[in-house]
Amino acid sequence: MKILLLTTSSGETYCSNCFRDNLYAQALRNAGHDVIIMPLYLPIANKSLRADTPLFFPATSYYVAQKFFKKGKVPRLLEKILNAQALLRLAASLSGTTSAKGMEQMTLSMINGEGKSFEHQVEKIIHWIENHDTPEVIHLPTSMLTGIAKAIKSRMNIPIVCSLKDEEVWIDELESRYAREAWEAIGYNSIYIDRFVTSSESYKSISLNKIPDIKEIDVVPLDEDIAEKLLEIYLQIK
Repeated sequence: MKILLLTTSSGETYCSNCFRDNLYAQALRNAGHDVIIMPLYLPIANKSLRADTPLFFPATSYYVAQKFFKKGKVPRLLEKILNAQALLRLAASLSGTTSAKGMEQMTLSMINGEGKSFEHQVEKIIHWIENHDTPEVIHLPTSMLTGIAKAIKSRMNIPIVCSLKDEEVWIDELESRYAREAWEAIGYNSIYIDRFVTSSESYKSISLNKIPDIKEIDVVPLDEDIAEKLLEIYLQIK
């Protein structure tokens, strides 16, 4: 099976979601499946998880676009400068100090799938998919990217699975009104997700409490049966 696995790199900080995505990719590949790793925000720092596509939604230019170019695209030359490897490496080195405070508009843009800068970046993802072998399943690493699912579903009939883990660590740090809007938007966007998965019963309970619009979440523990359980879910929605 061909699986497009998106992963949000944390730069030099190796987060639990990166660890989970790494386990997913290795387990599925060891089981003989074709897993395509698509990084978002920052280059992947962990050498065991190699990117198979260009970097999308690069943190440097996307941040500038959200802050200063809300009504249009970042000029091409400036975008090229911002996405230079040196600046991306600098952003990666500072990623551990990143706070959700002040990132409300960017967070909501990614969840709602709205705004010129979002549309510009998500179009690049769709264009990449259209010009390569179509994956049988797309797997998102967090519900804070459901705006991408919304955009893809408007153009392609590809099943989408979404992992749930630690969203509240970021969202609940936002200003309260933005946090409420974010959780509500994720609930609305759940219609674009074919299945939700998480790695534990405890986080399943947290997710159902935070996002009551989600009615069902599959638990896939990070054990030796990861590939088998994920494949079962993928085949059910294929």
